[in-house]
Amino acid sequence: QRRRASGDLRQRILDIAQREVGTLEDGANGGAALKYPNAFGRGAEEWCGDFVSWVNTQAGNPMDVAYVPTLHNQLQQQGKWKGQNDPQPGDLVIFDWEGKGEAWHVGLVKSVNADGTIQTIEGNTSQPGGGPQGVWEKTRDYSTILGFGNP
Repeated sequence: QRRRASGDLRQRILDIAQREVGTLEDGANGGAALKYPNAFGRGAEEWCGDFVSWVNTQAGNPMDVAYVPTLHNQLQQQGKWKGQNDPQPGDLVIFDWEGKGEAWHVGLVKSVNADGTIQTIEGNTSQPGGGPQGVWEKTRDYSTILGFGNP
């Protein structure tokens, strides 16, 4: 039995994440983006996990995971991992850039598009079109998605 988050929690996650779009990284994982790892007592690091942890914590769903493979393992152990099935707004989405079943990057599902692609909000990612690193909305297809997890 998978645990499902309430619609209210999912909406809070999306509202909070949406307000963060445009937060920029300066230099190597620095600048305004430092607020995400700093919230957990960490300094400059790859911060996609810090971003989703910060958003979930702000939404009332405490989470503190910086390393994406650890997050993937936790979702599996907690019965929240869905694989590539049933993406819902507010879900965590874990990416596998090399197609080897490895968890590389994490973001949040904003919506599922009619063409089957996934609209996401991600931290520590480049601006669509090649701009600076920060928090951005992206359109992703299943070729890079390892799977989804309930918040």
